[in-house]
Amino acid sequence: MSVVLKVLTVALGALWPLIVFGAVWADLWRYVLPVLAMLFGLKLLYSVKRPHQGYQPLVRAGLVVSAVALTLCLLSLTFSTIGFMLYYPVAVNLILLTLFATSLKSEQSLVERLARLQDPELSPRAVRYTRKVTQAWCLFFIGNGTLAAASALYGDLKLWTLWNGLLSYLALGLMFGGEYVLRQRLQARDPARTADGKSTADDTHAPAPRLTMPTIPLSHWLTAPCVSAPCANVSPANVPHVEALSYVSAVRAQLSQAPGPRVALVITAPYDFALALLATLSLGQRPVILGHHKPQLLVQQQELFDCVLTDQVACTTAAQALGLSAPIYALSQLTDQPQPPAAVAATRRALQELDPQACFELYTSGSTGTPKRVLKTVGEMEAEATQLTALLGDKLVGATIVSTVFPYHMYGLTFTVFLPWSTQTKLHRPQIHYSEELAALPAQPYVLISSSAFLKRLDFTLPAPQLNAIISAGGPLPPETRAALQQWCGVTATEIYGSTEAGVMAWRQALSDSAPFTLFSDVTLQADATGAITLSSGHVATKLTLDDRIELEPERTIKLLGRTDRIVKIEEKRVALNAIEAALTARPEVQAAAVTVVTRGGRDLIAAALVMNTPCLQPQPLPGATYLKLRRELAAQLEPHALPRLMLQVPALPENALGKRDRHTLNEWFAAKLPPHYNKATVNKSQEQ
Repeated sequence: MSVVLKVLTVALGALWPLIVFGAVWADLWRYVLPVLAMLFGLKLLYSVKRPHQGYQPLVRAGLVVSAVALTLCLLSLTFSTIGFMLYYPVAVNLILLTLFATSLKSEQSLVERLARLQDPELSPRAVRYTRKVTQAWCLFFIGNGTLAAASALYGDLKLWTLWNGLLSYLALGLMFGGEYVLRQRLQARDPARTADGKSTADDTHAPAPRLTMPTIPLSHWLTAPCVSAPCANVSPANVPHVEALSYVSAVRAQLSQAPGPRVALVITAPYDFALALLATLSLGQRPVILGHHKPQLLVQQQELFDCVLTDQVACTTAAQALGLSAPIYALSQLTDQPQPPAAVAATRRALQELDPQACFELYTSGSTGTPKRVLKTVGEMEAEATQLTALLGDKLVGATIVSTVFPYHMYGLTFTVFLPWSTQTKLHRPQIHYSEELAALPAQPYVLISSSAFLKRLDFTLPAPQLNAIISAGGPLPPETRAALQQWCGVTATEIYGSTEAGVMAWRQALSDSAPFTLFSDVTLQADATGAITLSSGHVATKLTLDDRIELEPERTIKLLGRTDRIVKIEEKRVALNAIEAALTARPEVQAAAVTVVTRGGRDLIAAALVMNTPCLQPQPLPGATYLKLRRELAAQLEPHALPRLMLQVPALPENALGKRDRHTLNEWFAAKLPPHYNKATVNKSQEQ
């Protein structure tokens, strides 16, 4: 019904001058106007009940046009005159002028957004052209609206109908036709386009000129007189220097009594995490960033740290009940009392003396096996922030960073701690967990730091916030999600390729999966004779051999082909776990699959967790008939040693906050759900090496 109303009201709007002229000529306007008012009123009613997806300014403009039409109909009926109806074309031109003109203030003009629906990879020259076309349309609406207003004021219905029902449409056609001819001629002369009219990769992915923003070292985050704590949208709105220094002093006072130098930071709020990091480093202690806040894992990994500093009291209390012996310091209890001036002064001096070579430990997410320790220095993180500033500088100016990711992952540490603090960009203190929280943000520019897992779940029927940029990392962003984001808020997401060991390596901003990534300026990749990729980076102290298969392309671009560490040996034969997952998901009854390795009596076996078309509430062994059917079908594609020996049906594949596969939960499921004859089986801790 809503689609019919939409099509009908659009047609009525286009034929408005002819409808008004016919109604007056036949003296039926007292009957026609109630019908028009009813149709436009119904459209508004359906639009309110069922919010539309799409570019929100365009959607809102359509609603305003319908509201204007309804208002003019009601005014004409109330005052028994057709005169109000003559101003509909004036209102439409004014609304379109406002829509096009306001888009010139955003990252992408309206014409550019429409052009990217056909060609997502516009060249910089094409982007400049679309902006000029947007300006030309603004001039057109000014001229057309002025003539429409003049014809309405003149009061001659025939003249009004001639211009608004015929001549203005001819002018509109000439505008479209002239712009099309000009565009074709410019495209033919644009050296940045290929023969099929698409932008070349060189031009599309070359970094555009960015506004240079100064960065400050970590030792100046709270000590330089020209900076302040980058915190926004809290009470008070801006955290004073003295309050932040007092916070750090209180944490330092408690950590100075810790039984050892290794401090696990189990903190989910980026602002509090940054101050805790400063406090730990200023004491010469080593921050330990585990990458989670799970009680069971804290107990299992307690040999990695001497104490815990946390804002997750419930988590750590549960860990103590499970056997955690390390002391726990709760931030909420440490920062209640103001610190004496002498302690604050000592804190300031200690922060000013921070060593750029000071280290902290990070642990990988374990998405491909056992988490491993990675050492990072303060100087490396500062160099990485400088690279991101060169990429995002103009997007950060006047914006506030909002985040859906935790700071205790490498991605969150880089983008929600080091980036905002080193550039003094405002940081939205509460973390975003739901689409509704994002839609409810006050009207101001934002840079959204998020993950594929969150962006895939976004409710695009909600109003879009004013976003300067969207940063996504941790996993591939599906093409349909990229397109939905572009249509929703007019911003093409920037995808970051990186790892805990290497930091940020490359980026891309495109709607197509085929688009390559562009390396950051201080990153170099080289392939050896075996095809292994070695990384050299200005923000990583040593050379690294990557676990990803990468195709090196011209002009410092790369294509990602998958991971090399998903090749395992079963009975001395190489098995690609990705290939097994692909074979499983090709079955119509399987929606998703995660494959790993378990060990029984020293023998490695393939195990698969499956999301089936028939839902289940908890992990359970696959029914025997389904198990045998899948094995028979897979035998036509896979070698016998690659066939899954154990299959579990699960409600959903476990993912961590970054959208990566949660191997810890997966391993727990297999260990708990093994059939009786597997009672000696244990999850292979060196799986997928």
